[in-house]
Amino acid sequence: MKFDFYRREFVAVEEFSDKAALISHQKITSWQQLQQQVEQTRERIAQQAGDGPVVIYGHKQHEFVITMLACIQLSVPYVPVDTIYPRDRLLAIQQQLGCGLLVDLEQQQWSRFDLGECWVNNPDQQLMYILFTSGSTGDPKGVQITYDAFQDFWGWVESDFPMNSNSVTLSQSLFTFDVSMMDMATAMGHGGSLLLIDRDIYQDHQTFFALLKDHGCTDWVSTPSFVTKWLMAKDFNQQNFPALKRFTLAGEALPHRIASQLNQRFGDGCVYNAYGPTEATVVVTLLKVDQQLLTEHPGNLPIGYTKTSGEVVVLDEQGEVTDGEGEIVICGNNVSVGYLDPQLPANKAFFTRNGMRAYRTGDYGYFKGEVLYYLGRRDDQIKLNGYRIETTEIEKVLDQADGVESSVVLGLKRGDKVVRLIAFAFQNSKDYSSERSQMLQQQLAARLPEYMVPSEILLADVGCIPFNNNHKVDGKKLLALYQADDIQTLQVDELAEIA
Repeated sequence: MKFDFYRREFVAVEEFSDKAALISHQKITSWQQLQQQVEQTRERIAQQAGDGPVVIYGHKQHEFVITMLACIQLSVPYVPVDTIYPRDRLLAIQQQLGCGLLVDLEQQQWSRFDLGECWVNNPDQQLMYILFTSGSTGDPKGVQITYDAFQDFWGWVESDFPMNSNSVTLSQSLFTFDVSMMDMATAMGHGGSLLLIDRDIYQDHQTFFALLKDHGCTDWVSTPSFVTKWLMAKDFNQQNFPALKRFTLAGEALPHRIASQLNQRFGDGCVYNAYGPTEATVVVTLLKVDQQLLTEHPGNLPIGYTKTSGEVVVLDEQGEVTDGEGEIVICGNNVSVGYLDPQLPANKAFFTRNGMRAYRTGDYGYFKGEVLYYLGRRDDQIKLNGYRIETTEIEKVLDQADGVESSVVLGLKRGDKVVRLIAFAFQNSKDYSSERSQMLQQQLAARLPEYMVPSEILLADVGCIPFNNNHKVDGKKLLALYQADDIQTLQVDELAEIA
């Protein structure tokens, strides 16, 4: 049995119906049970949905996948929101949507919400889901993905990706992070098994490893950052995990050393590198990273061959296709129809090129032959542990705290990789205590997901903001002063010397 994403229904229902479809540390759901539970959930949604999408609030439960599949069968758009997000964030998303059905898996409650003008699904677009990402306005922005976009992605995945009906695929990425669509789609679409790992489980080394072994996990899908943590364990190798054959890594740049270590531990050619923004439906490139490729590329690894449908081009500053370095632009049916709020300035990144939907990624790169290389971001958007973050969103929330006049959020790097966030809060108060910093962190945690809360908030006087020659806040000076102080809380008089 498997789920057909074209027909939006279960097919080959008599085949392997007792096989595990969903696996977690708590239970196993067979394919037959999955079909039955999706049907039951579909009937309940049909009775309660009404106008608006279905907002699913939970974290890696079997019911999360069940509800998504039920929505797909009904052609009702769904909006995944993980419990890592505070309820204030959930409310902000509901307010943007206006109305809809909230399926709260945490509290096991279903309820309609009506918070204003209701978002209406355009029947010509046939939206499948809306993913909310970090937004520069201080509010999350909703990326709208249509069925034709997802089916375009799935057609490529079905033919080119290494998973199959025998795969047991790791699913640890939040369902609000589109990397999760890769593991969910491949497991459900091929008739394999999806191994759901919640954050409490993967924080426990022994329990996590036991689940991988006991259920014969064959395919690992994650960001490079997530797998890096486990490479610190000496027992993370093919000898201890004989079923684990492939690692498909996406969401951020793949370091050479990580690919090399995985090939050494699990066999040459076990690593696949993938790239793509949420706005272009999960990923648009794929490349098998074996020892020969690693030898030929001792530095920056390529991000892959582009998908067979649509087009990926590199444009120069004049908007012309270039053989050199430029901005990566993705064109085709896989591209989003835009953000939920049509008034967002960020919508200017969407346009039409040669009759196809197109998206300016803000990523810079170049082609060498048919292989694409990634050089970095064009703006202040950063990647931290695979999560895409716009620092301006954090700043806008921090600026609203009592006594804070202005703030700057910076990403601390190790090499080319952001490893954590720090914030500078410029205030009119003379309270520079650690208690004050902790209070501000708590206020951020109440409104932002934990990965967006800076690990340190440094307090300074509003009169000590350093500016560059263009009279913009000079983040480089702040970062240099922070590093020179050996990662200690900065003193106001030090900032005053820079200003």
